[in-house]
Amino acid sequence: MLWLASHPAHWLREALGDLPWQHQHPLWQALAPRFVVYSPHLYTWPDTSDVWLLDLRSVQRLWRGDVLRLAHQLQDDCHAWAPTSLTAALVFGVGDSPWQAAARMAWALHSAASPAGVWSEPDVDALPLWTLSPLRKALKPLAAMGIRHWGELRALPRPGVMRRWGRVVIDTLDQAYAKAETPLKAVTVPDTFSAHADLPAPVSDLTALYERGEQMVQDLCAWLAARRCVATAIEWRWRSEKRQNARYADEPIDTHLLLRASEAHADPAVWWRLTQIHWQQQVLGQPAVAVYLTAVETHSQTDHTPNLWRPERGQSAESVGACLDRLQARLGVDAVRMVALHDAVAPEAQQQWRAYDPSASRRLVSAHRHHTPVDTTVDPREAAYQAQVARTHDVQLLRPPWLLQTPQRLLVREERPVVGIPLRLLMGPERMELVGWSEAERPAPVVRDYYVAWSASAGLLWVYKTQTPSPDTGTTEVRWYLHGLYG
Repeated sequence: MLWLASHPAHWLREALGDLPWQHQHPLWQALAPRFVVYSPHLYTWPDTSDVWLLDLRSVQRLWRGDVLRLAHQLQDDCHAWAPTSLTAALVFGVGDSPWQAAARMAWALHSAASPAGVWSEPDVDALPLWTLSPLRKALKPLAAMGIRHWGELRALPRPGVMRRWGRVVIDTLDQAYAKAETPLKAVTVPDTFSAHADLPAPVSDLTALYERGEQMVQDLCAWLAARRCVATAIEWRWRSEKRQNARYADEPIDTHLLLRASEAHADPAVWWRLTQIHWQQQVLGQPAVAVYLTAVETHSQTDHTPNLWRPERGQSAESVGACLDRLQARLGVDAVRMVALHDAVAPEAQQQWRAYDPSASRRLVSAHRHHTPVDTTVDPREAAYQAQVARTHDVQLLRPPWLLQTPQRLLVREERPVVGIPLRLLMGPERMELVGWSEAERPAPVVRDYYVAWSASAGLLWVYKTQTPSPDTGTTEVRWYLHGLYG
């Protein structure tokens, strides 16, 4: 049983209505990724696209040869996805050839009672001849001879069958019994995802679109899974009906809503939760008559290490990025802030707090990955300069990841800074001397000696000392400050 056949145009005929089952149909675009997830080899007949044929030869090893279990799981997925109540049985046929799978499916659909299920019977020789479409012209004379099943036709002498009905009958029998390859047309998943739904009546409240919107998000994630991709941005769009009313004169006909995620993923629950939060804050200027969903930014799925933020037992498995997205959507753009690195020598200017924008870090990583190395043949002076830059870079790698917004002055005991107990200096000093240290330009140079220190209560700290001459006593006053934390 290496092939699976289905007839989605038959069991979705109520949802299709009078529309043809074609490549551009929204139901076609949403259902195809669900089949391709199980096997990338999805085909249909060359002359029609109503029947889908899934080649399971390349994936049967993944299911330990239990193709029927794969078929039952696909059936359950289609039952959960179906946008309308099924008027016909959801039937799948399996067989060793495309003709066998399609014939068992057709036999179950045309029987008196066609319960939903996966059909691996009747036996191949007992399948009716009318399930082989190339033999339709020969059905009446064959029936007059008492030949109505595959096995009866196969028992006839091949030369006589060829002389009477031509080569097409012999070729079809060979294909049906898996003696020859069957010519098929491949079904491919679209390279881009764009789905829309026409509403039966104008809608002014987005809560009325929750069921339709959740289904579209699931279709999007099924497409991402089929393409082995993840998404970082999606766009919702509503088309409103144009009204000749002064109240709506300045309102746009289309309303756009762009959603960005801090982590690339294809989780429908996370995308739909983020969508609901934004929809609750969205007010439509005009009643909407159609809703659209588009995948704006997608990336190929890559392997990654497990998340360090593992949930405790009984807690939700929501990632940190998804939590930050929800907070920003609920509280506002500026309510969630992130630290951004700035190319500057002064530590105060190296970190800047900005509104949380995960796409900025992704652009920085992408630019770093696509960096083209330059020619390394330089003169000795340039090589010495590059070596000094490398040493400076190595020193900056030792900087703490968290800087205090304002350095905190420390107590001094026996000429050693104190945080609870006197600190133990591990590394330093690293002298920094600048004129115009901060944004408020200072006329006198600022000199700081930085150290990496250890505190038994606070861990690794980044501290510095300054020496300020006292005009009253003529001595130099030493002050210590805490400037950064290592974690």
